[in-house]
Formats: sequence, structure tokens, C-alpha cells
Amino acid sequence: ARRPGVLLATWVVLASVPTAAIGLLLEDTFEALFGDPASVAFAFLVTATLLWITPREEDGPIDLADVGWARALALGVAQGLAITPGISRSGTTIAVALLMGLRREVAIKLSFLMSVPAILGAVVLKLDEVEPGALDPVGVGLGAVAAAITGYAALAWLVAIVQRGGLRRFSYYLGFASVAALAVAAFA
Repeated sequence: ARRPGVLLATWVVLASVPTAAIGLLLEDTFEALFGDPASVAFAFLVTATLLWITPREEDGPIDLADVGWARALALGVAQGLAITPGISRSGTTIAVALLMGLRREVAIKLSFLMSVPAILGAVVLKLDEVEPGALDPVGVGLGAVAAAITGYAALAWLVAIVQRGGLRRFSYYLGFASVAALAVAAFA
């Protein structure tokens, strides 16, 4: 049997392939959606639906060793499509993992670790748009510390919610946000 760390790294690398392909091939399409409130409203509705249909009580039977390449690639596709403005990356990857029968703990770990190469890849892609000397090192450092602290707190909160099977409650908020975004789109 392979060690859990090796398995986790394998699934994260496999999931990163479709995420990178989708991000690179459709970057301009996703960026264009930022200015379209109707698209964002629809994306909120997609996330709300995914969260609404996630299993609440039972934990899935699929453990880390049983994820397999097909599930890892499917999670990568889900993460790649979550580049769409209004679709939650973590909400989508956790919901899809739970819908595929992964145990909650495995879904959370995979979702979190899958974000690392995706975020680093996005940063590398956008580095050429940063003018040399335009960034204040102190400001960047303080921002990184603030992001780390709030990110850790938000992650701890999300883990508790997922462990209790409570993702569904976010669907109410997103449903309201979808209606509000549609109203904005109608008057824009």
C-alpha cells in the first residue's frame, strides 16, 4: 500500500492537469465574465445548487486510497470550471468530492491542497502584468500575513461546517446573491 502523503500528492498532481488546461485555454473567456452580472448571477446559482445537493448526514465510503485517477481528474475539471466568477472553488471541489462519495476529511484535504498549485499557477501567469517596483514590499508582507491569518480562520470554520454536513446553508445566501445579481443585470 502506498503512503497517504504519496497518494495525496498523486491526486493533487492529477487534478492540477485539467485545472491548468482549462485555466490556460479559457482564461480570456473567464475574465470577460467578470463584467457580466447575468453570468455571475448564473454562476452563483450553480454554486448554490451544488451546495444544496451535497450529502448532509452520511459520510462517503471512499477513502484516500480509493480516490483513483478518474475522480482526481474530475475534481480537477470542477476546480478548472470554478475559475468562473461567482463559482466557489472550495465549495465546488468539496461538493463534487462529496457527491462522488469521498469521505468528508478526504474531500476537505484534497480541496485545500488542490488550491495550492492552482493559486500559484494563477500568480505566475499574472506576474508579467505587474510593473517592476510597483509593489510595496511592506504592504505585500502585511497583506500576506493578514491573508494567512484570515485564511486559516476561514478554513477552520469551513472544515467544521463540512464535518457537520452543513454546506447546504450557504446555498440560501448564494440563491439570494443570484437574485440580487440578476436584478443588477436587469437594470444595467
